[in-house]
Amino acid sequence: MLPRILLFAAVKLALDLALVLTPLHAAVLDLPPTMDTRIDQVNPTTTSGALTAMSVRSYDGNGSSDNWELSSLVAFDLSSVPSGVTVTSAHLYFYDYAHVDNNPAGRTHRCYRITSAWDENTVTWNTRPTWSGTQTAQATVPASAGQWMSWDVTSDVVAMLAGTYASYGWIVRD
Repeated sequence: MLPRILLFAAVKLALDLALVLTPLHAAVLDLPPTMDTRIDQVNPTTTSGALTAMSVRSYDGNGSSDNWELSSLVAFDLSSVPSGVTVTSAHLYFYDYAHVDNNPAGRTHRCYRITSAWDENTVTWNTRPTWSGTQTAQATVPASAGQWMSWDVTSDVVAMLAGTYASYGWIVRD
């Protein structure tokens, strides 16, 4: 079973990276994550790599006591992608198991390529990796739980396989 992830202070998700490969025969390669965790602004020294849930929650800037952010980090081992193939499509998939605290339907969750090394067993809010200032993709939280969300990460994966970018994964943020 794929790991479960919690998105937006409350949306549990399963995680997968699907690659469509060519040229000989179209094939789909499903990769499970090798690392996944959440980082928590309100608990900035807490590690969460052992959890089966991750979270994404916005910092809303309203000054209330619940004004803090959670983000999800995820990485994949791309070494199983055969050399010499062309990746024509790569999507990061999350399955929304539940909405907690509130209904985040319609909110935008953005995916950014991570640009520095991290480890799910030691990373915290205070030691979080860096990421690109340009978002890779965005997805809208579905109206109700029990649906898939996906981010098109094709350009990142192609660049990672070409050695243009290191393969550190992605951060998903609200």
